[in-house]
Amino acid sequence: LIGIASSARISADAGTPIRRATVRASAREFRETRTALTDSAGRYEFKDLPAGRYSVEVSKAGFVTMSFGQRYAFEAGRPVDVPAASLPDTINFSLPRGGVIAGRTMDEFGDAVADAMVSASRYQFQRGRTRLQPLGRFSQTNDLGQFRMYGLAPGDYIVTATLRSREALGAEPQETTGYAPTYYPGTSSPGEAQRVRVALGLEAATDFALISARLVRVSGLVVSSTGRPATGGVIRLQDREAGAGFRGGKNARIDQDGSFTLTGVAPGDYVLTAGLGGFRPGPDGAEDAELVRLPVNVGSEDVKGLLLTTSK
Repeated sequence: LIGIASSARISADAGTPIRRATVRASAREFRETRTALTDSAGRYEFKDLPAGRYSVEVSKAGFVTMSFGQRYAFEAGRPVDVPAASLPDTINFSLPRGGVIAGRTMDEFGDAVADAMVSASRYQFQRGRTRLQPLGRFSQTNDLGQFRMYGLAPGDYIVTATLRSREALGAEPQETTGYAPTYYPGTSSPGEAQRVRVALGLEAATDFALISARLVRVSGLVVSSTGRPATGGVIRLQDREAGAGFRGGKNARIDQDGSFTLTGVAPGDYVLTAGLGGFRPGPDGAEDAELVRLPVNVGSEDVKGLLLTTSK
């Protein structure tokens, strides 16, 4: 290894050192991430790094995660060039205290809803269109229906609450009524959601009630590009606006004849995804992988007879 040392100090926006912050240095060509924790003076150090282009990121609970070269929230960072036989380099960070979105979820009677998953998302331009992208910030409500998401960068957010049914994969749901994914301040449509403005170091309150809905079935058939039924795979149902990274949604096994049934589905706009031979072709997946995605609108009645044909 070509040895270099990167030693720096991390402080809060008030100038005080941040102890036990996590610093990550990663380079694509090595497929490896080095991790360091700051000491009592806010200092960290990486030794014996191979020459390459590194992304350096620092995070700490309650603070906004920052990357080297980032000037404002959600901007891409700038890579650090580590040449061979370099002298030790210093990269300092100043982390601002993040904002907070906190509140309480209720049912239609005003009673607390426990174990709901609440997430914060932002509209971002991606692949030629504006999509609602999750930011990896989630909070599960406690027995009082309370949730709290912290360390948020300043900006406008969409807050969503989802109460997932607890049946096992492919099992029949115990209830025929449940709650649709609900956007603050209490709508099932992301277009009607109210944006929550977050400022550094401040807390935004977001109390809202989940929307009661009839749960239905979504069923159909998955076939390959050869026309044969897909067998033994898994089909995924996810919120259309949330994107592929969203944690919510439902999965079901594809039977040997290619048929599938998803139960306990609340009304909303979704995307069905099915894959054969793995969901990612190329070095990380099977060479013969096939994939299909189908937008589906679910109302108050069962959705039957869907046909999904995969392609390479």
